[in-house]
Amino acid sequence: MYFPHHPGHWQHFLLRNDNRGLTVEQVRQKYVKELALYESVVAVSATSAASAGAAGGAGGGGGLPPTPPPVLSLRLTFDDIENVEGVINDPTNVSDWNTYFELPDYGSEFTSVTVDGGLVTLSGGSNITLKESLFDQADELGTYLLEVDDDGCVVEVELGAFGDSNELGCPNLTSVNLPNATTIGTSAFSGCASLTTIDLAKTTEVGEAAFYGCTSLTTIDLPSAVIIGNGAFEGCTSLVIVSLRVCTNLGGTTADDAVFLEGGLDKEMSITVPEAIKFDGDLIYASLDNTLVVNDSSYAPYVGFSGSLVMEFNDVRDVPFKSPELVANWNNVFNLPSWSTPFTSVTVVGATFTLEGGKNIVVPENFLTQNTGLISVADDGCVVYVRANAFSYCTALTTVDLPNANVIGLNAFEYSDLLSNVNLPSAVSVGELAFSQCTSLTTVELPSAIKIGYGAFADCAALTSIELPACTNLGGSTADDAVFDRISGNTITLTVPSALMTADARGNPDGDIAYLQDNNTVTVVTV
Repeated sequence: MYFPHHPGHWQHFLLRNDNRGLTVEQVRQKYVKELALYESVVAVSATSAASAGAAGGAGGGGGLPPTPPPVLSLRLTFDDIENVEGVINDPTNVSDWNTYFELPDYGSEFTSVTVDGGLVTLSGGSNITLKESLFDQADELGTYLLEVDDDGCVVEVELGAFGDSNELGCPNLTSVNLPNATTIGTSAFSGCASLTTIDLAKTTEVGEAAFYGCTSLTTIDLPSAVIIGNGAFEGCTSLVIVSLRVCTNLGGTTADDAVFLEGGLDKEMSITVPEAIKFDGDLIYASLDNTLVVNDSSYAPYVGFSGSLVMEFNDVRDVPFKSPELVANWNNVFNLPSWSTPFTSVTVVGATFTLEGGKNIVVPENFLTQNTGLISVADDGCVVYVRANAFSYCTALTTVDLPNANVIGLNAFEYSDLLSNVNLPSAVSVGELAFSQCTSLTTVELPSAIKIGYGAFADCAALTSIELPACTNLGGSTADDAVFDRISGNTITLTVPSALMTADARGNPDGDIAYLQDNNTVTVVTV
């Protein structure tokens, strides 16, 4: 019987004379075949010996060497190898690629490279981090990149590795397969407008704005992702299927963290998330302009919030559309989401309009912005959401009473400089610059607010009492985020959670509180 030789230890096999001129991958395939042949013959021999009554211990004959680990490859497809030659001195020289990837500083070096047309196959590397702005450099290599297909050698993608923070990035990249990458950094694929396919099976954390502006991406399936950063899918206007089955942190807070901001209009979206985050503010935001199915059920984040909405103007002519005595005209302006119930009637007394019959009402973007005749807005509980700029520059507005409003959008009341009475007890999220330049506002009481946006109370020069007992995110970071910018010389009572007074690594107060203390006489009440 023919009995083949054992191919020997993998490292020794690599050096055999008959393997010269072969790539590592070709040698690996050859080794696997020889080892398989050897082991099959050994198995037949052992079976024959056993049937003949021969005894042998497990692994008799000294045992077999372990099967070598597979050689992993990273395949990069470019539009034309000549474009690559303008950046990589010699694309057929693995050392030049290791230099570009900054290996071994960012992982184990590649040991071989093959080039076939525009396809570059880099083999032998492992535990590789794609470094910050790797394909977003002045050399413009990223602009020629079409596909990335990895066997598992890449474990991390850093800030802007494929993104366009330098306005270069990878605008023609269509497909990414990184099955072992556990972390996707901030803006990693930002601006990859041609990206249609991603496979990130083991990714547990996705950074802020990671897929910002990926306008061709229709489906995102991240089966291992626990953390999704602020604005991660912002501007993904074609996105219709999202699967985040194990996510526990969507955007950083339970409020709207811009994860789906500017994500397109009038789409049908299917989203899968754990039931615990089903009513996260980012999902609610996505449902404002689209029809959502969440966990295989029609999505209705608010149910049963009803009552009358009363708006008082200086003059009937201050209503910015014709025939405001017709309820249909009000409903057209509101353009309500699918889970809202339109108003059924309107009553007009002088210049006061009472809208009745509506449920789960969303005040739309720019609703009465720059209206100089609106005096007050109050409801019995039907309004649940106030969108961006809804009442900005309402220079006669003095009173806002919306007891069930859950979200106050960015710039919602900005430059409403006569606003002095605000009742928003249910507001969980207050957007950027929401009350900026409300110079008559003396008291802010937001007992439910978890998140306060950047510059939310900037230039509110009359503030003397600020109550934010539930706030965990003041301005977006622990630095000074201009939340109280240009408020100075006042005597202020500030109520906040004790955690905000030891917010940074050194145990110092949040930067916005520190700014307030540096420029005013502040009494802090912690809860």
